[in-house]
Amino acid sequence: MIADEQLRYFVRHRAKFACGYCGVSETDCGGELTIDHFKPRSKGGADDQENLVYCCVRCNLYKSDFWPVSPEATQLWNPRHELFENHFVVSGNGMLEALTEEGALSLKILRLNRPSLIEHRLIEKQLLLFWRFLLVGSRLTSSTYDLLVRQAELIVDSREVLEPKDTAPPT
Repeated sequence: MIADEQLRYFVRHRAKFACGYCGVSETDCGGELTIDHFKPRSKGGADDQENLVYCCVRCNLYKSDFWPVSPEATQLWNPRHELFENHFVVSGNGMLEALTEEGALSLKILRLNRPSLIEHRLIEKQLLLFWRFLLVGSRLTSSTYDLLVRQAELIVDSREVLEPKDTAPPT
């Protein structure tokens, strides 16, 4: 447990309140997440900010005190230093597929294809599609409005041009 509240605050905000491994947020979980030592203290890891990963309870439990037995062994994906996209791709059915050995090991150790995470990814995908639909709709609405305003301006302009002007003085 990290006792220093300033360090905990920093780690939470740096992670944007989401698990560095699986991506679920505090909002998804209904509360704060935990802090993991990427290199476990039992294996010589420090409490410094570079070794700390904000993560959900499940990822922390599954990772436990995993650390490769040798420097040559496949390493776990480090979300603090490596992009998700370099190691994983999300398939259409919500499953993660590994692109690298580190990704494959991380999928196995962290169980990143557990059913609740697959469902979470599918819901996130649906929400993204919904928001894109709304955005396109709002752009169309805005464009339609702009077009109608321009047409109204043209009608006013053409009336002024087409309507005969009475130049005779009033009697």
